Amino acid sequence: ISCFPTVSEDMIYASGHRAEWIYALDRMTGDSIWAYPAGSNYVSSFAVKGDKFFVQLSDQGLVCLQKNTGEVLWEYGSESNQTVPLVDDKYVYFTSELSDIIVALTHDGEEVWKYVSESPIDDFESFLSAGDTIFLKSRGYLVALDQDTGNEYWRSKLENDNSLLGNYNMLSWAPDILVVHEWQGDWEGPFMMQGWDKRTGEMQWSKALNNGSEVGATAFGKYLVNVNDGILQFRRSSIGELVQEITGENFCNWSRVIVVDSMILVSKRTEIAILTSEASNSDELPFQWRILGNPVNAKITLEISTETPKDIDYRVIGAGGEFTAVSGRLFASETSLV
Repeated sequence: ISCFPTVSEDMIYASGHRAEWIYALDRMTGDSIWAYPAGSNYVSSFAVKGDKFFVQLSDQGLVCLQKNTGEVLWEYGSESNQTVPLVDDKYVYFTSELSDIIVALTHDGEEVWKYVSESPIDDFESFLSAGDTIFLKSRGYLVALDQDTGNEYWRSKLENDNSLLGNYNMLSWAPDILVVHEWQGDWEGPFMMQGWDKRTGEMQWSKALNNGSEVGATAFGKYLVNVNDGILQFRRSSIGELVQEITGENFCNWSRVIVVDSMILVSKRTEIAILTSEASNSDELPFQWRILGNPVNAKITLEISTETPKDIDYRVIGAGGEFTAVSGRLFASETSLV
């Protein structure tokens, strides 16, 4: 299996390296609901939005299926990258490594704009949608594009323009920074984690990682969590400073760190480790917290558990990654905010 299974409501979608089929399975029973010919040596993963299922196949281009039946709704292009389709509330984005383009399409398959890259586009998770901006990482540049027009907000030259194997070169999002995870050069080269200002395209910090750190960082509040040569690390996303390490656990370098509510899930060699902020003895890391009534509507109630009362600044961020006007301070004497 070379792709991450995708879960949507009652369905699980799965395939694999050089697999013949993409399968839609019943989430509770594992029974096959429908299957679609993979038609490709590589299937990276899938995206689901509304009632539509999207997959990019290197031999077929971008294919849109009805997620519950597998019926083909539309197709675009004849070849594409080995990439996870990027889908946001407005568009789905098609990429091709042969022509080094990114195309924005409506969810019904209508072309909106096309952007031609000046350098080869990485294969895997090299696109990110946040607010009204699309971030694109090629093998030479980091680019911010207008979501509706494809025009450049800014373009910055990367230090290394020969990074190989796109699935080790990815972007991840934190509230105050854009994180670039890049393999420098060939199989023996080092890994770099870099923080970039999302508004200006200026690099804020750069940290070298061990050769065994092959998965990008995941945001955990204002911190980044990553596995570096079997060690779980916490960094301040704004400056890249290492805050805490959890050693001696043999975390798996190839595992994706997943953040769910206030918990961190990461695999070890033979088991799954689940951590919360209480696993830290550092006051710098977030308190244990939960939102009462999730999902929320107009009112947000936040419950925080800590032995030492402390005023906490908060900001509400939209689902698309944009900052909202809702911010303030939760005082130690209070237990909830509205």
